[in-house]
Amino acid sequence: MNKIIVSGNLVRDAELQFTPQGTPVAEFSIGVRDELLKKRENRSVFLDIVIFGQRAEALHKYLLKGKSILVEGRLDIKRNKGQDGRTFTNIRVYANSLEFLGRKSEVTESPGEVPHEDLSSQASVQEETDFEIPEEQPEQ
Repeated sequence: MNKIIVSGNLVRDAELQFTPQGTPVAEFSIGVRDELLKKRENRSVFLDIVIFGQRAEALHKYLLKGKSILVEGRLDIKRNKGQDGRTFTNIRVYANSLEFLGRKSEVTESPGEVPHEDLSSQASVQEETDFEIPEEQPEQ
């Protein structure tokens, strides 16, 4: 079984794109603070998060830099080579569910936005249809 549950803060706003078949895809990154790494200067791990389908389209406008979220999904780790020949590791989580954390006032910033309770209940609903995660093409 491949399952990960992680919480952290968004380090960039979500970007919404569409697959060639028209499926919405939201991508963003979170920083996860690791208390066990106190001896290291950088005590955070950065993960790319990907959400597909209607949830991606509905939630991308609320997934803004600095927001705290909890994500449950499938971990995907790939090793790639950059143009300079260096090997790097790309860590992604394909989200099955997402929940906004923090106080209501932190999640809802303006009176016109959807209240926190509506967002978290919408975000934690499982995707209605199965989809295939597209294979990434290695960079040339």
